Amino acid sequence: MDLKDEAISADRTHKHELLARDELLIDVINHLRHDWMNDIQVLYGYLRLNKHDKLMAFMETIKQKAARESMISKLGVTELIVYLYSFRVQCPQIELEVELEQDFQLKELPVEAEQVAELVIAILDCFKTLTYESDCGETYHLQLEWNVEEAALTLRFDFRGESDQDTLQRQIAARVAAVNEHMLVQMETEFESQWATLTIRVPFISK
Repeated sequence: MDLKDEAISADRTHKHELLARDELLIDVINHLRHDWMNDIQVLYGYLRLNKHDKLMAFMETIKQKAARESMISKLGVTELIVYLYSFRVQCPQIELEVELEQDFQLKELPVEAEQVAELVIAILDCFKTLTYESDCGETYHLQLEWNVEEAALTLRFDFRGESDQDTLQRQIAARVAAVNEHMLVQMETEFESQWATLTIRVPFISK
């Protein structure tokens, strides 16, 4: 392949990547719009039936959901933000719930933010791969909780659902081992047939 052919191939690849990115963005927007339209329909139903107690409770649920989505947008690492927003579109069989402390910003912590983001994405990819390979049609639940405690960032993954936990454990251990070559992290795990809990501790960088 000569230089001209290589340039043409590279240009086609770039255009394909841009198209895929744009299509994903459209899918994410449509998914969010669909979610909010469903919420509006529920609110309208409670209002029409004069169920004001349920209306107020559901309004609080919507408020909490909006707050979580706002906090995700402030993480500070673009790749991670896009990944979390697009997760439900790319992997609808997993209900992902992200719990963040108020005003949490990964970029503001004394850690390697980009490497932490890569680690989170790698671990979430392990769960995605596991459910892709499952043919049971089950819906899974995955909670990702971020906390700052004792001079460290703590990430807790709580997974609920039947899956091949041995495979999951091997995949996650491999991803964490790869990260440990560049950024030291501590990991604790509990794996059972119906659930898995993974805690990652990232110590703050000493100045």
